[in-house]
Amino acid sequence: MTQDAETQAALKVWRDGLVGLTRQSALIKFRAPRSSSLLIDNPSLDDILKRIQSGRPQAFRGDLDPNDPESARPLPAGTYFHSPRPDREIGPIVRNLMRRAATEFLERGLSVLYLAFGILDWQDIDGTAMVSPLLLVPVQLIPEGPKATPRIAEGEDDAVLNPALALRLREFGIELPPVDEIEGLSVMETLDAIRSVLETANDFGKWTLHERAHLATFSFAKEAMFRDLLDNEAIILEHPIVRALATSDVSQQTSNFQFEPVDPAEIDKVAPPEKTPLVLDADSSQRVAVAASLAGRTFVMDGPPGTGKSQTIANMIGALLHAGKTVLFVSEKIAALDVVRNRLTAAGLGSYLLELHSHKSSRKEVSTELLRTLDHIAVPPVGMPAAERAKVKQRRERLNEYSAAMNEVRAPLEKSVHEVLGVYAGLTDVAMAPVPEKAPIDLSASDYSAIQETLARLVRAWRPAAQGNSFLWREAVDEHSLEVRLYHAESALEEMRGTAVLNADVMNEFMLTKPSDIPRLAALIDHNESPLSLSALEQWLTAETLVPLESLRADLGRDLGALRAAEAEVQVATNVRWSAFPLEHALPPNPDSLELSPRQVDVSSTQASELLHLAEKFANDARMLRERETSLNALASDFGLPALSTFADANLVMRLVDLRSQNALCERAWFTPVGLDSARRAAAEMRDHVAHLDAAEAKAAGTFTTAALQAPLADLQDRFTNLHKGLRKLSGSYRADKRTMSALLTNAADVKNGIDHIADAIAWGESTLALDSAASARGELLGQYWAGRETDFSALESALNVAQEVLTLTDDQPPTLLVASMVSPTRGDAHKVIVDRAREDLSTWSEGLSLEPSLAGRPELLLGKMDTAADWLFTNVGSMRTAAVRSASIGKLTGRDLTLTEANALIALSEATRLADARLRSREPLYQEGFGAHFSMGDTDLPEIDRAIEWATQLRVIARGPLSPAQIRSLRDAAPVKELMPSHERWTAARDRVVAAFGTTRHAELTTELDDYRDAVELMGALRDDSVGQQEWFDFKSAYGDLASRSLDTAIDFCIERRVSADEVPDVANRALLRAWADAVIQSDGRLRPLLAGDRDALVEEYRDLDRDPVKAATSDIIISANARRPINTTMGESGVIRREGGKQKRHRPVREVMALTRNVTPSIKPVFMMSPLAVSQYLPPDMVFDVVIFDEASQVTPGDAINCVYRGRSLILAGDDKQLPPTSFFERNVDDDDQEETDVQDFQSVLELAKASGALNNLGLRWHYRSRHEDLIAFSNYKFYEGKLVTFPSARAEGPDVGVEFFHAHGMYKRGGGAFNPLEAAEVARRVIDHFTERPNLTLGVVTFSVAQADAVQNAIDEARLSRRDLDRFFDTEDRLDGFFIRALEQVQGDERDVIIFSVGYGPDEAGKISTNFGALNKAKGWRRLNVGVTRARQRVEVVASMRAAQIPPSSNENVEYFRAYLDYAEKGPQVLAIPYASTGLDPESPFEESVLNAIRGWGYDVEPQVGAAGFRIDLGVRHPALPGSFAIGVECDGYQYHSAPAARDRDRLRDQVLSGLGWRLHRIWGTAWYRDRPTEESRLRAAIEHAIASPEGAVARAVTDRPVVETELATIAAAPTWTFEYELAPVQRLPRWVDPGESGNHLHMVEPLRILVAEEGPVHVEIAYERLRQWWDIGRVGSNIRNNIELAAIRANIVRDGDFFVLRSGRPTEVRTPSAVANRKVEQVHLDELAMASVLTIRDVGAVTRVEVVQGVARIFGWSRTGSIVERRISEAIDSAIAGEEVIDRDGTLTLRESWPSPK
Repeated sequence: MTQDAETQAALKVWRDGLVGLTRQSALIKFRAPRSSSLLIDNPSLDDILKRIQSGRPQAFRGDLDPNDPESARPLPAGTYFHSPRPDREIGPIVRNLMRRAATEFLERGLSVLYLAFGILDWQDIDGTAMVSPLLLVPVQLIPEGPKATPRIAEGEDDAVLNPALALRLREFGIELPPVDEIEGLSVMETLDAIRSVLETANDFGKWTLHERAHLATFSFAKEAMFRDLLDNEAIILEHPIVRALATSDVSQQTSNFQFEPVDPAEIDKVAPPEKTPLVLDADSSQRVAVAASLAGRTFVMDGPPGTGKSQTIANMIGALLHAGKTVLFVSEKIAALDVVRNRLTAAGLGSYLLELHSHKSSRKEVSTELLRTLDHIAVPPVGMPAAERAKVKQRRERLNEYSAAMNEVRAPLEKSVHEVLGVYAGLTDVAMAPVPEKAPIDLSASDYSAIQETLARLVRAWRPAAQGNSFLWREAVDEHSLEVRLYHAESALEEMRGTAVLNADVMNEFMLTKPSDIPRLAALIDHNESPLSLSALEQWLTAETLVPLESLRADLGRDLGALRAAEAEVQVATNVRWSAFPLEHALPPNPDSLELSPRQVDVSSTQASELLHLAEKFANDARMLRERETSLNALASDFGLPALSTFADANLVMRLVDLRSQNALCERAWFTPVGLDSARRAAAEMRDHVAHLDAAEAKAAGTFTTAALQAPLADLQDRFTNLHKGLRKLSGSYRADKRTMSALLTNAADVKNGIDHIADAIAWGESTLALDSAASARGELLGQYWAGRETDFSALESALNVAQEVLTLTDDQPPTLLVASMVSPTRGDAHKVIVDRAREDLSTWSEGLSLEPSLAGRPELLLGKMDTAADWLFTNVGSMRTAAVRSASIGKLTGRDLTLTEANALIALSEATRLADARLRSREPLYQEGFGAHFSMGDTDLPEIDRAIEWATQLRVIARGPLSPAQIRSLRDAAPVKELMPSHERWTAARDRVVAAFGTTRHAELTTELDDYRDAVELMGALRDDSVGQQEWFDFKSAYGDLASRSLDTAIDFCIERRVSADEVPDVANRALLRAWADAVIQSDGRLRPLLAGDRDALVEEYRDLDRDPVKAATSDIIISANARRPINTTMGESGVIRREGGKQKRHRPVREVMALTRNVTPSIKPVFMMSPLAVSQYLPPDMVFDVVIFDEASQVTPGDAINCVYRGRSLILAGDDKQLPPTSFFERNVDDDDQEETDVQDFQSVLELAKASGALNNLGLRWHYRSRHEDLIAFSNYKFYEGKLVTFPSARAEGPDVGVEFFHAHGMYKRGGGAFNPLEAAEVARRVIDHFTERPNLTLGVVTFSVAQADAVQNAIDEARLSRRDLDRFFDTEDRLDGFFIRALEQVQGDERDVIIFSVGYGPDEAGKISTNFGALNKAKGWRRLNVGVTRARQRVEVVASMRAAQIPPSSNENVEYFRAYLDYAEKGPQVLAIPYASTGLDPESPFEESVLNAIRGWGYDVEPQVGAAGFRIDLGVRHPALPGSFAIGVECDGYQYHSAPAARDRDRLRDQVLSGLGWRLHRIWGTAWYRDRPTEESRLRAAIEHAIASPEGAVARAVTDRPVVETELATIAAAPTWTFEYELAPVQRLPRWVDPGESGNHLHMVEPLRILVAEEGPVHVEIAYERLRQWWDIGRVGSNIRNNIELAAIRANIVRDGDFFVLRSGRPTEVRTPSAVANRKVEQVHLDELAMASVLTIRDVGAVTRVEVVQGVARIFGWSRTGSIVERRISEAIDSAIAGEEVIDRDGTLTLRESWPSPK
């Protein structure tokens, strides 16, 4: 289909959907419903109308019942309207009519309540009887009290003849009289006029005109829309936006409407506030939309609830006014128009708005308003000086720069200042070291990371710094290990010392005790060439005392006794000599004690033989586990699963094999969550369809044969119901239909029964078609299981369950191989065998597991990996076998089967004996030295030694003391030792190699310490034991050097000097580093100044004050701009029409005619039209084009209702939300599918949906949610319907009786069969309403119900409750659209908002206690949109009144029911059911900076909550009020992410604070630079702010208010002359030389320049004027032929041309209109035609559209010609014709208008 054809088809669909001219329309077939219409039979029709027009409200009365004591009192005759019904019925009917009319008027601005005079009974073309009202007179009903009967009065609209009937009668060739012809006639005269027209019709003889009056509601406005689209089809089809909306083919869709929206972050640059006048505050997302509108873009503006659509639209309109654009603002909801109107009026722009809706569209009202605006002009208030505009720009840029500078990631460090200051703030508790001397401004992220690593290395090697000069390895220079050198040095020292002590006496006597004395010792021994010798007894003799010898003898006795006792013990225990036992190192070792998990098996108490058996079992088990893991891994590989490792993995594989072996074949598509869900849904749907078909067939099959399934039963039913009546049953078509019916019956004779049950057959056929359709669409989802009505749904369910378990086991991601296996028809027997064997083995093994101390595996092994369990078993096998071998080796000696404990005990005995022997041997040198040859180890003869000592004692007694002096003895005993000097040389070399490993500064120190035997041994031992110290020294020096290269050596030296602990060193160094970086950045980046909080607060406060000024100044800017486009001449043309109509008292022209006659002037004084779509077609001519058409609540407007507005605009803006209600009139008129053209536009309920689906338009979204004063009110919708994308603001008060969402259980009963309402719940709602107005009279209130029936029930309950509270009547009897109390069903509430909303569900347990899942309109497709609308209407509080809880609602597959269940649960339990962070979020602070502030506040004892809020925006820190639970005392905000996240300064530094203050927050801002520079002061400021907030009374939060200037009006003045005229000025006098004769030949050369100047100044100039001017200049008496010839020649030389009688420069047409002056007054023939044409064109421009006569008169007045004689009229008419010929002016049937392209004059 071509695009043209598609557009035409779409237009037909839209147009045909507008009107209902069938019997479904009350205007065509009026049924006079008993509950909503009233017949008035007294007085006469003419008297009824007279009384209505009298201005006095009239009462109603019915038939009084004299037996009824409560019957109303009779009224005097002639004071009421009588209806022939019982009087008790009158009140409810009239109140019902009043409410319905009030609802339509308040919502859509439509007056639908009429007195219908005259009823026409007529017959349609097919003979169907019709009843149609004729004359419709608008009326209104005035309330008299909650239960009283309202009175009737005249309405504000004009009376009309039934427009729908007029359209239908045209099919009969009947034209009803025009309204103008019957205006002023009485009712009877009007009916007579209609009757006279009807009598001309052929069929009138069968028609009857009844003279009756009915009070009822009628709606017929869309007939005008239908006619609009029909009459202007050609224009509409060519409109580019209409074509885009009608195009469904993507390949044909235009891209002309696509554009790149302004980035919100750039909005301050693209559309700065001081240059884009916005009359209201606007966030960045709103400003983006305004900018797009100013650019002439066509787009969709998505506006979720409470995001400021109306505010944005008001700003758009103001900005468009300033830009000179005309705007058509349209909404189905009059409340939406009123909201924008009120905002613009409050801003001082009300005089530029033309409201054409409701009562404001009457002829008189419109004409009067236009005249008032024409005669009065708004006076612009004082504007904003340029200097102030520059100042606000400068302040804004500074704030933007600070935000950017604070949060931008800075290269090369890749951190923001805020991040660095946050980290720094966490380091303020450590010591402050000096900063690096060189500012680390070039510090990179890798550098910073390297520094951290270096600091970590430094900390690990901090011992050199901590120990200082005492560090052992200080000044080490050799990184190689000294272990070999130390070994050589120690060996050399030991050897040297051992060699020297052979002559110890000499060393001692001569004090030769240092290694350096060895050369002197060797010299003494060498001098004593032959050593002295002395026997053992001689040694005893030289001793000072024998006590040591005696002690030595005692020691020897004890050692020998211990050895002999141990030997005996071993012999007794084992009967084996101790020396037979192998040495410990030769024995098998004890099994190692291993850190296993579980702990290893205890092998110490088990005999060796048993241990060997157990070890074999453990080994077999381990091998079994490895084998089973391998086999199951093979299966996992077959299934495409990852390699298994744990027992759980093994169980998963075995379970999958089990599922496969069930042989429940699945479809491949089931193995995805979506596929399985689709299959389950399909299964459920198909099961339902089969069940429905079975039921329908069971009901119908007894009466009808299967042939009925193919028959056109619906047509038969329609004809039997509507056509075959009365005499028509005698027709042949009736008999033919009976025969057709008979052929379809099981009992052909019982046709009547067939007709009575034809609905059953239709249901049977529909069920069959439904099943076939469903099978065609979804049967394939069930695969092989789908067998039509024979489908085994149990087997299907089993297979689906298998697929479900597979998905569960594989986390919804089954491998391809596994899926292939599950869908394969082959059996997996081989896999089953492997699994059964594995399960058996694993089960047997697991059953043998036991807890400690059993000699078995541990149950904990099952929780881990299989190979880990096997390793554990193998490890225990090694321990068991080691223990068994050790025990067996001892058991072999003893001949016993020993445990490890027993064997170790025997080994201990043998080792004790060996130890005693070793002790004796270790002292052998001592004993040998002391006793000499008398000592012989264990065979020593102690009595012999005793005898020798006794001999020596006796010798000493004889000798009386020691022998010779020690020196003599030592020298006599000394013996030369050859190795003494070589050993010394080796020691010296080894020592020097050790010393060389250190720096020269330590050489002397080390050499001195090593020249002492003990110190040398200790030093070298310490060096050997502290080998790691060597590496620590070099690591320390390396790290220190690296840090020094970063200028951090000063900070490290600081740490060393101050003895800072190693753990704190990195923090100290980082603090110095970051402080240096921050100081350098702050000093170098001017954007971060001012630094002090007071200065920055002052800057912000100054900006806030200044930023409000452009909002206030916007009014002045807009008024100045709009006033410049007002008509200059308001006395003629279109302005004259307005004056005439506005001055009338009656008989005003119709509004549409006035608009057509003033199509230019009216938009110039009223550039903004505010209308409903219905009013557009009623009141605007088709060629009245607007620059911008704006729709609000576009989701409520059908495409058909919108097109009449769309084609009247150059650009289109659709504001709405497709997640809210579609049009309530959708499906109001159905069009048969057979009649539809090939277009899918009928699939879209609203113009918003259509625009989005077309793909042609951009979507711009509003994100900030302002409406809800508590986040609970929007949190549900935000997260359920808007994906959490709305930016909401937390309330400072989280709990309370006036905020949030609260659930009330009404314990009501839903009367399913008795009216479909819940009276108990309605009564509870009524109580809540009365309580509200009693307790909260200052808060507005609305009631939203799920159904109209429940709304009526609530209304009745409130009426009853009001009887005892008449003091509250002021809250109920009001027509305030925006703030008045309302009761509305979900379908009617979109666009409304109130402080408090009471939400009445109505549904609940019925009479049988059953709760259904049928919730009316909510169950429809996308019914959740209704819920979304209903729950987002409140600004402050929602009260949910219900008779059931969420848990009571049965499960449902309907997503809308589940949303409703979720909301009930949410209302009762709170936001925690949403599983989102809310209020107490539990989130951590967003950055280290916020964490440092939080810690400071908590340190003062306050309860602090970080990141307060649910969505979009969170307050960094909220300090809870200690005395007000549920409330925050103050919010603390930093300048990090949340601050920087707002793209514009206005959002960030004013609006956000303004919104939060409005929500009760007190706020305190902490600036990062101030916190860094002067934290103590900032902490003091913060603490004082917290204390002040806590001490302040609740709710005392100062809120910023924008003071708007008062806009006054003054009488518009009419200028004496148009601003585009100029007084005629004479050219300066140009003299000829005195010797030049103007008439002499050749003198024309002297005349060239004067003539050129004359024509340049006064041209085009008439030749007579030129001659006169030259005559005066040159003193010529008469301009004769010679002079004229010279003038002509001079003109040629001066490049002047002769245009008729005018001299004109070659440059072209005139550029000025010149009026008479004191020195010049031209006749009409002396004015060039082009100048007259210009004057005509500009006159027409000034007045819009004007008749030719008026233009002639106006132009004549401009040139001072008071009389417009034939010459003047003809000449000006010629100029007008010239303008028309030049296509500058258009003549529309005698009315002159400009073409749009005519340029403005210079």
